[in-house]
Amino acid sequence: MKVIIADDEVHICSLIKYLVAWDELGLTFSGMFYCGEEVWEYLQHDTADILICDIEMPGESGLELVSWMQVRGMEIPTIFETCHAEFPFMRQAIKLQCFDYILK
Repeated sequence: MKVIIADDEVHICSLIKYLVAWDELGLTFSGMFYCGEEVWEYLQHDTADILICDIEMPGESGLELVSWMQVRGMEIPTIFETCHAEFPFMRQAIKLQCFDYILK
């Protein structure tokens, strides 16, 4: 299973990439992206099985990215990671059927 990470904070992407034992989990790390548009470009020609995504990024938010994927039939389980504990963000993530919601 291929995992991609989307977060505008480079150090967060790197931290997740290097702290997770991908092989032990049977996963393949396939890329890190710093905005929703980069993920869109990637998904035009490649696939992912899991998305770890920040909710707020410059340009398109993680919520908008997942909505865009769903409209195109891309049902990719998403783990949102964010520094926002506000309920409106969580409610939107739940409506998009996110797999999990983690506070940074």
